[in-house]
Amino acid sequence: KNRISAAMTYPMCVAVIGAGLISYILGYIMPQFVEIFSKEKVSLPLPTIILLTLSKLITGYWWLVLILIISSIIGFRYFASTDFGRLFMDRLKLSFPIVGSVTRKICAKRFIDGLHLLYVSGFPLLGALNIVKSMLDNKHLEKTIDALWVHISTGKDFASYLWLGDFFPADVVAMIRSGEESGTLEKMLEKISEIFHDEVNNAIDGLISAFEIGIIILMGILVGFAAMAILFPIFSLSKIAGGH
Repeated sequence: KNRISAAMTYPMCVAVIGAGLISYILGYIMPQFVEIFSKEKVSLPLPTIILLTLSKLITGYWWLVLILIISSIIGFRYFASTDFGRLFMDRLKLSFPIVGSVTRKICAKRFIDGLHLLYVSGFPLLGALNIVKSMLDNKHLEKTIDALWVHISTGKDFASYLWLGDFFPADVVAMIRSGEESGTLEKMLEKISEIFHDEVNNAIDGLISAFEIGIIILMGILVGFAAMAILFPIFSLSKIAGGH
């Protein structure tokens, strides 16, 4: 979390500056151009119409926009605090293309580390699972561990349940099965922890890079759209002036 927070400083600064620039264009620049375009009766392209609509919304109904934003934040926080909302959000996090993969690997790393520590300390496997599931910080995966607990409590082996899900890759499940059959589960858990250490670091680096690139591209698109919305009518206005 500390690595991600530190790495997000630059892209978030870019996002804040870009949002401020867009707000300045919508709140101060566009209203001045509206008067000029209206007097000269310039035909406005679609980007300009969209930007003008947003400008009127922000300048004329800023209080309504502010109320909607605050209400949405409060409503989202309340929804996420409920059991259903937490489960829904945790499932949603796992379904995102990049974030889901990183979240799954981090949870798998926590699961393996916690299970290895408790197993080495002499905890029975079922008791260790009850403790480790709270370390995942994901309600959906906690339900998976609950189902695993029931599976093992009926006398079935650990790995056979993991084959049915996508919590761990196939090679990791094969290592767990090998450890169970050979009585070296403790060593296998330690090796898997080392594997996931590199996996998690690489996944976090990839997530940070993708987020930085995404923010820069998004800001470029928004600023470029605003520039087109302003420049296209100016070109039309210059043609009209040239014709006169």
